Amino acid sequence: ERFFPQAIDSLPHDKGLFDGPKPWLLGSCNYQDLCLLLLGNDAANSTIEFGAQQVIIVRTEECKKRLPEDLLRGGLVCTVMESKGLEFEDVLLWNFFTDSPASIEWRVVTSYLHEKIQEAQAAGKEPDEDMIMRGALEAVGIEGNKRPRSLAFDSSKHKIILDELRHLYTAVTRARVHVWIYDEDAVNRSPMFDLFIQRNLVRVVNSVSVEDTASIGGITKGAITTKEEWERQGQNLFSRQAFYMSAQCFSKAGNQLMHDRALARHTVSRALTEADKSTAKTQFLEAARLFLGAAKSSGSVEGLLEAAKCCRHAEQYLPAGRVFELVGAAGGPRVAWSHAARCFNEVGELAKAAHLFAKAGKWKLAASSFETLGNYTQASALYEENGRVFMASRVLLQANDTDAVHELMRRHSKNTALVNSLKDHFIRNKQYQEGASILEASGCLGEALSLLMTGQHFHAASELLSRYPLEKSSGFTRETVDGFAKEAAYVHLRNNNRSGLVQAVANFSSLEDRVLFFKSCGMLDDPA
Repeated sequence: ERFFPQAIDSLPHDKGLFDGPKPWLLGSCNYQDLCLLLLGNDAANSTIEFGAQQVIIVRTEECKKRLPEDLLRGGLVCTVMESKGLEFEDVLLWNFFTDSPASIEWRVVTSYLHEKIQEAQAAGKEPDEDMIMRGALEAVGIEGNKRPRSLAFDSSKHKIILDELRHLYTAVTRARVHVWIYDEDAVNRSPMFDLFIQRNLVRVVNSVSVEDTASIGGITKGAITTKEEWERQGQNLFSRQAFYMSAQCFSKAGNQLMHDRALARHTVSRALTEADKSTAKTQFLEAARLFLGAAKSSGSVEGLLEAAKCCRHAEQYLPAGRVFELVGAAGGPRVAWSHAARCFNEVGELAKAAHLFAKAGKWKLAASSFETLGNYTQASALYEENGRVFMASRVLLQANDTDAVHELMRRHSKNTALVNSLKDHFIRNKQYQEGASILEASGCLGEALSLLMTGQHFHAASELLSRYPLEKSSGFTRETVDGFAKEAAYVHLRNNNRSGLVQAVANFSSLEDRVLFFKSCGMLDDPA
C-alpha cells in the first residue's frame, strides 16, 4: 500500500476465525541448522523425508538444481510459478532472497520501516529506533555495523520490488498451516526479515542445537505419509497439471505407470518452452519413450497417441506415422489416420498417405494425393463417390482417358450442372472440338453444338447437324437448329465462304426461312 497503491485492490483485511501458527524464520545461514530443525532430535540417525502435504518452494528451475541432494530426494519441490493454484499443509521457502533478481532494491523496505518507527516514536508508542533495529537485525544474525542502509523509494527505478512482493505473497500463501523461511544471504534477506520481526509476524529461530530440537520438534516428524496418501496427492497434482511433483508422489506410492505418465507430461511441457530446438527434440523423444512404456504396460491407446505426437514434434515423422497408424488400428480416434497420413506425406510415402487419408474420411486429401501419384482412376472414383462429379471428370480428362469420361457422363446424363461445368471447362481451355466430341459421344448434342459454335468451328457444327437430322433426333429442338444454322450462315457470308454458307442454310428447318435469308443477303437470283 505504501509503495504501489495502484497495483492492489482496496479490500477489507482478511480475518481468520482463529490465529494460526506464525511462520518460522531461521536466523542461521547454516544448512546444518536447517537439517536439525527439519529432523528434530533424531537428526543423527535420520534422513530428511517430507510428507505428501509438505513442499519446498524455490525461485526457478535452476534453483532446484542447486538444492542439496537430501532435500531433492526427501520431498516435493516446485518453483514459485509452479506453485500457483496449489495448497499444502506446510511450505519451506528456500533462498527466496538469495536467488532474487533484486538486490539493493530490497533496501527500500528498510526506509519504509524507518518511517513506521518514526511515526510510532512521534506517537510515543515505541522505544528508541536504533535499539529496535539493532535488536531485530541481531535476531537474524546481522550485527549493527553490517546493517543495510535504507534506500529512498523511486517508483521509476524500483518496480522490480512489486513483482518480488507478488512472488513472495504467492509462495507464503501456499501453506495452510506452517511456513518456514530459510535464506543464506544474510544481507539480501535482512530488510524483509526486519519487517517481519518488527510487525511481529514471525517466530525467529537462531542457531539450532540438538537440545533445542527437543522443544521445537522436527518439522518433518509426524509427516509420515502412507502409499495411499501419496497416491491421492499424485492424482490431485496430476489433475492440476503439476506433473513433476505428481511423478514424485506416484514414485513414493509405488505406481510406476502413473509416474511415467506424469514424468512424460512434465517432459513435454519443458520441451514446449525450450528455446533450443535440438534440446527440445531430445526432450520430446524422451517423453515419447515414457509414453510408449506406459502404453505397453497398460495397453492404453491414449499413451500411444501421446507418443506419436511427441515423435511428430521431434520431426521424427516415420516413427510418428507408424505409431499413429497403430492408434487407428487399435480403435483410437479416427483423426489418428489423418495424422498418420500427414506424417507419411512428410517422408514421401504418398501412396500410403493417400490410403490413410481415405480411411480418415479425408477424401479430398486422399484424392489429391492419388492425383499427385498419377493414380487418376482412384482419384476420380473418390470424387464421384462424394458427389464431386465434375472433379471426377476433370481428373479423367487430365489423364486423357476419354473412354472413362464417356462412361462417367453416361452415368450422370441427367446432371445438367456437370454438363455445363464440362462445357465451361472446355471453353476456358479452348478445347472446342475435343470437348464437342466428348459431349456428342455422351449424348449431349445441344451442348456439343453450342461448344463448336462458340469456338467458331462452323464446318464441324454443320457436320454435327447433318449427322443428326431434326426429325430423327431428340438431341435438338427446331429452335436450336435454326438459331445455330443462321448464326453459322451469317459468319460464312461475312467470310465469303460459299460452300460453308450453303451447308449452313441447308440446315434451316423450313424453305421459307431459307428464302428469307437469301433475300436479305441479296442472293435470291443465285441461291446456289
